[in-house]
Amino acid sequence: MGGPGEVLSGIILDKIAKYRMPSLVASLRVKGEPLLERAYGFSSLEEGRPARTSTVYGIGSITKIVTAMAVMSLVEEGRLSLDDSVGKLLGVDLRVNGEPVRVWHLLSHTSGIPAPAYAEALLRGFYGYPTAWRPYANPWDAVEYLRMAVERGWAVDSPGRRFFYLNEGYVALGLIVERVSGEDFRSYVRRRILEPLDMETAFFIGERPPEGVDVAEPYAPGDKGLRRVTVPSGILADGGLMASVLDLQKLMEALAGRGRRGGVEVLSRRSVEEMERIRAETPWRPFGCDGYGLGLMVHPRTPMGFVAGHGGSLLAYTAYAAYSPETGATVALLANTTGYPLQVLGFAALALAAGVDPWDLKPFRLLEAMEAVEGRYEGLDGNVTFRVRRAGWGLVVEPEDSPGQAMVLVPRDFDGYRAVFEAPYIGGSMEVEFIIDSRGRVEVLLERYRAVKAGTAWGARRQ
Repeated sequence: MGGPGEVLSGIILDKIAKYRMPSLVASLRVKGEPLLERAYGFSSLEEGRPARTSTVYGIGSITKIVTAMAVMSLVEEGRLSLDDSVGKLLGVDLRVNGEPVRVWHLLSHTSGIPAPAYAEALLRGFYGYPTAWRPYANPWDAVEYLRMAVERGWAVDSPGRRFFYLNEGYVALGLIVERVSGEDFRSYVRRRILEPLDMETAFFIGERPPEGVDVAEPYAPGDKGLRRVTVPSGILADGGLMASVLDLQKLMEALAGRGRRGGVEVLSRRSVEEMERIRAETPWRPFGCDGYGLGLMVHPRTPMGFVAGHGGSLLAYTAYAAYSPETGATVALLANTTGYPLQVLGFAALALAAGVDPWDLKPFRLLEAMEAVEGRYEGLDGNVTFRVRRAGWGLVVEPEDSPGQAMVLVPRDFDGYRAVFEAPYIGGSMEVEFIIDSRGRVEVLLERYRAVKAGTAWGARRQ
């Protein structure tokens, strides 16, 4: 089967072709030793420029790790407390149910405020999608929008009780870093984190790239295929950092090393462990016990042990970086469009590094099953036909040339040769079973019908 790096490389080659991703750059290391460090595809389609491991991409919300580290460094210096009131620090009224929103609430997304979604509106509007338009180029714009949302009754729970992912909260944290440190947020982050870790190619959107750095072109998906777009510079502390996988590896190695990389300490062990402590369960729980710490998505019990990290998306750039302090494995993945979920690929990489079969990971196995069953199906003699397509983490069955209704399928059980889904039905549920035989043929048993997928092939099937 090959070593972990070879297996991971094979998976990547399959996915970038299947999902039509211009480029993907990957780095997997164990205790600093590379198992795979390679670039795939092109950083610019127009110029035909191959990507390199030093190519820089937007890392999106992985920036939140850096922002959280900046906050924790100020806490270590005694200049800030996690219990400080955000409203007092910024001079804005930010209370929910009469309780002040505190620094740790923003770090852990537990302010009680569902996302007003300024970043989503900014990006989609900037890319020309026909949706809301929030051209907020100044961080204070997003904070003011958050304050107005609270004033209009947008919050649903008291602080510290419930998780709502809140980009606006991290924008506010960037301003808090500026207020407390007396420095521009970008300057403080560069001096306190990026430079000590030798993250030489990292910079913020809107800044001039370092000399000689290759920056990947961002491509947004659309009905007519990929199109090159310009990423706005209004996003900063919540998702505005650009970096290479080599840079991200240094960041992950520092966290896996309990705040140290080599002879350099950027945070204390206590601060890193504070960041890893779960403050709230997240709505998404791929391993059943997942939560959010301070700037980190935390998976305390996976087949490869404790894992922490973060994903990122700017709709055109996608990213994932994570580490396991138990195995010493670190992974960084960057792409210049959306497509195959990089978090799932990151889990697979960490599994391979730990000697675990990626098929033992439910998220990876589920995606493989859904990829296998997507397509057009025909009953006996073509008397009934329908299509099955993936929609997020479920399937949709749509009749062909028929007035029948579409059906939504939710996964229940799946392995390499059988996948069982459930569909809502008359207040209850109905079982739908897909079977993949050893020759690669896929068939489905759906209500009264048996149908076979046209042109089936199960290329990623475990042998």
